[in-house]
Amino acid sequence: DYFGDGLSEELLNALAGLDDLRVAARTSSFAFKGEDVDVRTIADSLGVETVLEGSVRRSESRVRITVQLIEAEGGFQIWSEDFDRPLEGLLALQDEIAASVVSALLPRLRGEDAARMRGGTENVAAYDEYLLGRQKWHTRDVPVLREAVEHFRRALALDSSFALAWSGLADAIDGLAFRDTSALRLVPEARLAALHALALDPELAEAWTSAGVLAGEFDLDRTLAERALRRAIALRPSYAHAQRSLGGFMRNAGRVEEARPHLELAVRLDPLSGLIRDGYGTLLLLAGEAAAAREQHEVAAGLEPAAFGGPLVWLADTLGLTPAEAAEASIAYATGVGLPDPVAWGVVGRGIVDRTWRERALAALAATEGLEPRARHQLELALGDHEAALEYLQALRDVGAGDLPTIGTRPQYDPLREDPRFIEIVRALAVPNGYDPVAQAPIWPEPAT
Repeated sequence: DYFGDGLSEELLNALAGLDDLRVAARTSSFAFKGEDVDVRTIADSLGVETVLEGSVRRSESRVRITVQLIEAEGGFQIWSEDFDRPLEGLLALQDEIAASVVSALLPRLRGEDAARMRGGTENVAAYDEYLLGRQKWHTRDVPVLREAVEHFRRALALDSSFALAWSGLADAIDGLAFRDTSALRLVPEARLAALHALALDPELAEAWTSAGVLAGEFDLDRTLAERALRRAIALRPSYAHAQRSLGGFMRNAGRVEEARPHLELAVRLDPLSGLIRDGYGTLLLLAGEAAAAREQHEVAAGLEPAAFGGPLVWLADTLGLTPAEAAEASIAYATGVGLPDPVAWGVVGRGIVDRTWRERALAALAATEGLEPRARHQLELALGDHEAALEYLQALRDVGAGDLPTIGTRPQYDPLREDPRFIEIVRALAVPNGYDPVAQAPIWPEPAT
């Protein structure tokens, strides 16, 4: 399963490198894996005209890949082929398939103009570990991210010249440290991994994206982050992760209208990604478009309840949910993250919208075990426990956690913006202290006296 996923993603990346093609990103494409869905439904959902589908069979030493390209509107097969090769030739085979697809789609391009697989390896065992690492990185789940880090390390132990694996290691550590402060000690390793990937292949979009995200989240170097991400986008405009990351950094700095086209493009490239929908919803909320923001957050929660059901709960009041709707969203989120009594937990969402329920909601939250600290903090803040929220932020500041730069413009922090302790934090981070949708400008804290 992971082998088929990884091969699909590498083919996707090769085709996405062509200016002539817009290719739906991994999360959205993979949503249909194993489903018996009409090709026209798939095409409509992804906003594409053609669909590439196939299957992979693997033995100890060989791989057999069946691929077909389908014109969605009429359901006609444009091209199909079987590839049977030894595993040692896998990277060349990916190139061959990509070139064949491009030749079928765009006759004006010569086969050699197809995007080549960059930063790869001929070591099958290393490639295996890389594919497992990438599959687990996409989950954004803390225990699974730890496993992803180890897979990338093993891939590099087998082939230290594997540039994509260096970039993967940087991404996995970034995702882990962003969510788990105990992993912040690994950030220097991630920085070195991104630089190593760039040294091996200076035109690898994934490596520029890794370097840019790390610079923005952990070094607070927004200039370097923007330059690196713009370089990644120049190399691969259809890389949704780079578009989302650049748009997110701009949004966090209060550059909302500059961020909008990048996040809108990320949604078009990967419409079934909860992560991208959540980030776009935050931008719309900042811009004063609450109804559209609610729609995006509801889509994100429906796509990935455990990861993105939470924002729909702690933003329930700002998004205009009724107490009953907030309770329902709270139950769905608790179910998604596997809390033991999700129905009883509906009181938490209701308490965010209805102040008369807040004491009961805070008591239910306090009695809940197994909730990640970041989610608990957001819920405490939404329920009016500002002291607990400030203590959490000050603790994050002490360790330099990657989530801090987002507090400058996120609407849930508006109740804290006049507190001197909060003002001190945003000054130290050099981020805005809110966003004015009427003036369409960030609000900067007054200089310290």
